[in-house]
Amino acid sequence: MRIRALTREDLKAATALCARAWAYDHVTQTLLHEKVFEDPPGEASAASGAWEGDTLVGFVALCSDGRTAWIKIAAAEPARRHRGISSALLGEAEGWATKVGVRSLRLMDHPGNYLT
Repeated sequence: MRIRALTREDLKAATALCARAWAYDHVTQTLLHEKVFEDPPGEASAASGAWEGDTLVGFVALCSDGRTAWIKIAAAEPARRHRGISSALLGEAEGWATKVGVRSLRLMDHPGNYLT
């Protein structure tokens, strides 16, 4: 598995991953673009994807207001559970939070994120 920045070119693969990972939620590319790439002004952000070969098997999107960092959205391939994908992405999130200088990393409660 390798981890790299998630880009807008990866949205189709990320949307398909969400369809598999979240059986009861309908996620469109437009919605995912908003949650991953459109952050409030003044907030730092990052998105990372985990890849096995050419297949996206997980991703995480984060943002920070300088005091707190949030994991806004994350998904992992259900067929590849228990292989360390989510743990690796959490490690990326922790590393990013440290890099931007925050000591608090919260999960899924970013203010204004109606999805979570």
